[in-house]
Amino acid sequence: MADTYILSCEDLVRSFGAFRAVDGITLGIREGTIHALIGPNGAGKTTFFNLLTRFLPGTSGTIRFDGRDITTLSPETVADLGLIRSFQISAIFPSLSLLENVRIALHRREPGTMAFWRSGRTMHRLNARAIDLLDRVGLADRAADTAGQLSYGRKRALELATALALDPKVLLLDEPMAGMGTEEIDRIAELIRDIGMSRTILMVEHNLSVVASLAQEISVLAQGKLLAQGSYAQVSSDPAVIEAYIGSGGHG
Repeated sequence: MADTYILSCEDLVRSFGAFRAVDGITLGIREGTIHALIGPNGAGKTTFFNLLTRFLPGTSGTIRFDGRDITTLSPETVADLGLIRSFQISAIFPSLSLLENVRIALHRREPGTMAFWRSGRTMHRLNARAIDLLDRVGLADRAADTAGQLSYGRKRALELATALALDPKVLLLDEPMAGMGTEEIDRIAELIRDIGMSRTILMVEHNLSVVASLAQEISVLAQGKLLAQGSYAQVSSDPAVIEAYIGSGGHG
C-alpha cells in the first residue's frame, strides 16, 4: 500500500474505553485524486480524519504519508511534510487584511521563519505570491479588505488560499460546504475542483450532490468500519451502504 498511495493507513484503530470509534480501517488515497469520506451519523468520520492528521493518536495501526511512517509524528511535523488540514475551524485572522492573512501563511512555509512579525520589507516581498493565491480563489480584488468583513463562503475561499500558501501535497478538507447557501456551495465546489487538478484532496463532506460531482473515489464508513469504496455510482448502489443510511436516518 505504501508504494501505491500518497496517504494510507493499515488496521487503524481508535478506542475510547471499550468502544471502537475507528475499528481496523485499511484505506489508501491515490495521488492526484479528490477522495471523499462519507457515512451516516456516528460512523467515525471525524475521528478517522483526526487520526490521519495526527490531531488524535491511534490505539493501534499505522499511517503512511508520501512513503513515510507518520504514525507517531506530531500534527505540526505532519503539516510541515505537506499534509495540510483546513476548514475544521476558522483559520483566518479576522482583524487583518486578506493579503496579510495569506502572507503569514507564505511566511510560515519558509525555513527558520517561525517568528511571523518581521519587518515590512521582509513581508512585502511576499505580496506578489499572495496576490496570485488570492486571485486563484477569486479574492484578488479584495486583497486590502479586512478578513472579518467577508461573507461565510468567501472566508472559506480565503482559508483555501492560506492552505495553498502552505504548499500541501495532500489537502484535507473537513466539511467544506457546511453552513453555505447554494451559490456559495457552487463557488467553493468549483475552487475545490480547480485545486484538485494539481493537488490530492481528501474531504469529509455531508452534501452528497457535491461528493457526486467532485470525487473520483469515495469511502463509506459505518460504525467505525470501512463499509464500501469506489465511484459514486458504485457506493450509492451498494445494498450495505443503502441499509446503513436508511437505518441511521441520515448522513450528518
